[in-house]
Amino acid sequence: MPSAPSLPHRWSTNDIATLVSVSADGLEAKLGIPPPNSKNELEPAAIRTTDPIPPQCGVFYFEITVVAKPPDGCVSLGLSGSKTPLSRLAGCDTDSWGYHGDDGHIYVCQGSGKAYGPSFQTGDTIGLCVNTQSRSAFYTKNGLAFSTAFKDLKDKLYPTVGLKPGEHIAANFGFGKPFLYDINAYVQNCKTILYKQMASLERSFKPPSSGITPEVFSNAMVESLVYSYLVHEGYGDSAHEFAKELKVIGAHTEEETDNAHNHHRQKIRAAVLSGNIDRAISLTNLFYPNLLTQNPNVKLQLELRRFIEIIRFLALRGSDTSSADANSAAANGGSSGINGNGKDVEEDLFKTLSAMGNDEILLHAIEYGREIEAEFGQDSQARSHLEQTFAIMTYQDPLNSVLAPMLDPAGRAEVAEELNSSIMMSLGKSKVSPLKTVVQIAKLASLLLASAGPSGFLANIDSDVFAPICSEQYEEEDREEH
Repeated sequence: MPSAPSLPHRWSTNDIATLVSVSADGLEAKLGIPPPNSKNELEPAAIRTTDPIPPQCGVFYFEITVVAKPPDGCVSLGLSGSKTPLSRLAGCDTDSWGYHGDDGHIYVCQGSGKAYGPSFQTGDTIGLCVNTQSRSAFYTKNGLAFSTAFKDLKDKLYPTVGLKPGEHIAANFGFGKPFLYDINAYVQNCKTILYKQMASLERSFKPPSSGITPEVFSNAMVESLVYSYLVHEGYGDSAHEFAKELKVIGAHTEEETDNAHNHHRQKIRAAVLSGNIDRAISLTNLFYPNLLTQNPNVKLQLELRRFIEIIRFLALRGSDTSSADANSAAANGGSSGINGNGKDVEEDLFKTLSAMGNDEILLHAIEYGREIEAEFGQDSQARSHLEQTFAIMTYQDPLNSVLAPMLDPAGRAEVAEELNSSIMMSLGKSKVSPLKTVVQIAKLASLLLASAGPSGFLANIDSDVFAPICSEQYEEEDREEH
């Protein structure tokens, strides 16, 4: 898997001109004043970042604030190559581009410039945006953008600042501090343009069957993927309504969505997602008697999740503000399920814990941990998981410890997914739904594209497509449960 390249984030202290000093955090740079009558008395100097702008990043933006600039000064902001001399202002040498504060001109690899924007003085914030996809760049002043300054830029250029004696600047590379310019809006506009281009390519796609338009073929394929996902994950009611409304699957829809296994899986998933692991285990053993014996890794995940739920319940009960949350957990731990003989499955972890005192719960957790260790402790990989999970007990306040994320209810989803996948495999079905396979392929393709060029980086599948719908998935699961 390709690794993400480093982004420019500080000024270099190695590749540096004489009399230029850099602050400890690497963000501020100043050019000292040489002694009177020195041959370097009026000589400018430049400084560049430790890393170049990677071509894969799509858009790179940074700002500098002019901290000090004498009346006859000339702060210049721009780009340069790794071999460009640092004895002149940005833009005045080979492989160098710059915007000068004294006259507002831009300079492209030479000592003469052309009019571009306003001059800038002490207190002004100047930004530079490089679009590696279009190989162009533009500047901003105090949050307002100007027109394109440069075109046909080379790859792997370094952010560069040119200074005259007595000048001082502070940079913001976007790590923890907001920009004056709304770069997010610009990036979103670039994404919109790119996705429109991608959509035009999709419309030019020719389906394998003649007489079918690309739109009809694409819609039918997406609908089929969504339907198969709903069935695979056990959302039987939603799958049935989806197929009935769109009429895209066929006669076997009724049989698939009303299959008893779908109802069983839905109940088991709901139990895990509510944290009621006792009920999930009981239902699994009832409907699929040999499953956990044949899948010890899934059984271990369930057991460890049960241990975590015990600690979480105790931590919530013991906190000053969250006792109501513990009671809520008990109330929502899961209702009774109906077994194959019409009898209720009464197992309820939270009701059991609610009937205990804190000391009893703690002793129960310790004893239960010993039982898990006795069953799985001989396996080195399992033992590693055990040690990581049991470490939560060493904290007096687990909810505010470094291991607090372990108590997050979101961790239930991974256990539910693994259990559901094992059930599907036991039924001779695929472990992963076709939609998830497509998602995995799309994510991999996105990473490969990002390593190959800026367009792939801008088309970020995770942040643009999947992240916005994550919360919707949990909302859907809640609707299915109730």
